[in-house]
Amino acid sequence: MDYNSKDHHSCICRVFKKLQPQQSLTILFKGASTPVLISFISFNRSTGCVKAYGADGRTIIFSCNDVTAVGFPPSITCNVLSYVANNSDGTISVINTSTNIVIDTITIGNLPTGIAIAPNGTRVYVSTAGNDSVSVIDTANNMVIDTIMVGDGPVEVAVNPSSTRVYVSNNNVDSVSVIDTTTNMVIATIMVGDGPQGITFTPDGTLAYVANANDDTVSVINTSTNVVVDSIMVGDGPQFIAFTPDGTRAYVTNLIGNTVSVIDTTTNMVVDTITVGNRPIGIAITPDGTRAYVTNNMNDSVSVINTSTNMVIDTFMVGDGPQEGISFTPDGTRLYVSNGNVNTVSVINPDTNMVIDTITVGNRPFDLTIGTVCQ
Repeated sequence: MDYNSKDHHSCICRVFKKLQPQQSLTILFKGASTPVLISFISFNRSTGCVKAYGADGRTIIFSCNDVTAVGFPPSITCNVLSYVANNSDGTISVINTSTNIVIDTITIGNLPTGIAIAPNGTRVYVSTAGNDSVSVIDTANNMVIDTIMVGDGPVEVAVNPSSTRVYVSNNNVDSVSVIDTTTNMVIATIMVGDGPQGITFTPDGTLAYVANANDDTVSVINTSTNVVVDSIMVGDGPQFIAFTPDGTRAYVTNLIGNTVSVIDTTTNMVVDTITVGNRPIGIAITPDGTRAYVTNNMNDSVSVINTSTNMVIDTFMVGDGPQEGISFTPDGTRLYVSNGNVNTVSVINPDTNMVIDTITVGNRPFDLTIGTVCQ
């Protein structure tokens, strides 16, 4: 068959119509001699445009008519995994969420504190406060492949939606380090408020919000310029931040004030303050945006907030000393919480708000992250 024929390209386009998100395949472009590995995101049937992640994690868009051949790697298995940062023993526990079994333990740097998986599932980034660095884990083999020096006392890491940048809050020097994931080099340092803790990107990746624990503010960073464009007063001792899926509101835990501040992101004004349990730290919002879950460190509990009314509608017990580690599986059917004082992770069914499993991990689990990993 003539590979430049209309029939051939119609056939190629039909292949993209049948793909599932995150499916891996190789493609050969017109005029190229070497195939390219991609992870499929979406196909626009009206334009024939394909959106995918490249091997370097960057988002690429191309026409199906520009592809001359496709191939599928054999026996690719995808699993939803949770990576847990164990602060006191310098390890990462890897949990398969389908079985709730620890399938791997990774030795990392001194005092791992924050952890985040790239949206494309290929890398996990861990801040090691004792080394002033960020360790990079290749999820294909769960090996540390790089170590990046950042500022003094890194606390939290966040990966932007396109997996091209990692932001790191440096608690002791009031700054944020910006890492280029292609080179694993720090390309910018941004001064923020006093004692930065949690850092989170808006769903579209255009802004990053940083909770500054010592001056009760949230710094707003324009990610295209890496400039702080706003500073928002919140409650006492802000810790971590979560956005609703539509990006219209940000919820901030205030450790000292025992509250959650609700920010309207169109105005960057606090529009509500919600009283929760004692010393709230971590926060996660359901994938459908209807509820926010908050870990209360001193109460050994999780508060559940209805995001329509901003009222606490439930509180349930977990393990001793829940930390910032709280995250949903992508389908929203399970919630995982790290319990720092008893070296466990609680697994919650959010339909019933009941703990359905408890997993033993490393020593003093602080943070955890969840994502889909294909191997």
